Parts: sequence; C-alpha cells; structure tokens
Amino acid sequence: MAVKNYYFNITDSLISWIGVSLALRLENEGMVSWKDAENRGIESGFAGLDLETRGFHNSELIYIGAPVVRKTDFALAMVANMLKFSKTKVGYFSLEIRKEMLIKNLSSILFMEKFGWSDFIFKEDMPFFCIDTPNMNSTDFLNNVHKLRMKYGIQILFIDCLEFVPLEIFFLKELAVELDIPVIVLAKTTGNLKNKEPDIKDLYTCSDVIEQNADLIMFLHHSDVIITKNKNGYEGIVKDVRFKRRRND
Repeated sequence: MAVKNYYFNITDSLISWIGVSLALRLENEGMVSWKDAENRGIESGFAGLDLETRGFHNSELIYIGAPVVRKTDFALAMVANMLKFSKTKVGYFSLEIRKEMLIKNLSSILFMEKFGWSDFIFKEDMPFFCIDTPNMNSTDFLNNVHKLRMKYGIQILFIDCLEFVPLEIFFLKELAVELDIPVIVLAKTTGNLKNKEPDIKDLYTCSDVIEQNADLIMFLHHSDVIITKNKNGYEGIVKDVRFKRRRND
C-alpha cells in the first residue's frame, strides 16, 4: 500500500511496515479502505499516525497530552503540514503564546522566512486564523470560535491549551459536534515521565471527564506517539514520529 511521503514523517522502514500491516487489518476486518475519500479525515501529515487514526474527522474531540515544551511544537508541525499539503483552513486558539511568536515559530517550520513570507498568516493561500486574546470569558471564547467557523470557514480547530479554556471540559465535545469539525485540544502532562509511558492519569486536568468525552486521546513520549483511546481506529504506539523543533532565537 503506497503511502505519500510527507515532509514531516516517520522513518521509511516503519512507513512500509505500518502501511502493509494496517492495510491487511482493514481488509481482513471488512473496514472501509483508507483510500476511500469519503471516510478519510484531515491528515496530520505524519504518515504512521494518519494510518492509525484515518485522519481527524468532523465532530471528533481529540486530546494530545505532552510536556509543556513539546505540545505546541507538535501542534504547529501538524498545522504546517495541513497548510502546506492540503490547504486546510485552520483555526488556532493560542491561550499561552502570543500570536507574533506563534507565527514566527510556524514560519520557521515552513521555511517561509527566506522567501519573504513571514507574514503568510494574513495571505489567502495560507488560511491560518489565530486568536490569542488573553483572559477570555466563556462568552468571548464561544463568540470567537463561531466567528472562525462562520466567517472564515475553518475546517479544524486547535486549542492550546486545556488549562486556560474558559469552559467546562464536558462542553468541548458538544462544541465539536456543533461546529461539525475536528477539535484538537492540547493538554499538559504532569511530573517526570521520562522513564514511564504517559496515560490519562498524567494529565493536569479532569482526566476522567476527558476519557469519557474524547474520541481520540494520544500522548507524546520521547519520539513516539501513544494512542490510548481511538473510537474510529486503532490504539497503540506510532514509533519514531519526527517533527522540526522551533528555533530558540
């Protein structure tokens, strides 16, 4: 089964193994083919991850748990892939990092600066819509979300991060269903997980509610992505996921 060679990717040998393995499972279990466009969600651009999740689908609530330093890097790597390869309209709530820094980091990932495109966020061909208003109340948050969906037609929403969302967590699933787009929420993991695989209990916030409402839960652990809940695909470990780190300057 041929797998497109994305810019951010896992190693070629693992792509081959995972691609053949998943194709056989789908065929044997009578599931819809990954290549069926009607059942294919928005791709992250990480081939191994996309094979396991079959992309991010409308109305799905997705949680990504990661250390503070890496969660935004990983999200921006996915955003960069979506913008570069599929021109997906991306909404991004940056509740920790100012918009200017976020744009700089994203520009760095896309290698746009050398082309003079560091302000690409404002160009029609790079539909990335970022809101970084601090200390929003729930009304302001929801108004901004609906503006992104109704006015700009976003196709996926990132929220960075859970600890600053001015809503009760159980409303996030309702929001994903109402907007009819995938909603990806970044969440901080606690403590030192260097020698331990993270799980739902390692999140700072309301792990029981998250586990009940989420369609997909995954964690970054070293260079791997651990999928602990997946209503529309498989659980397990996607090995050796690589993405560009932002520069420190």
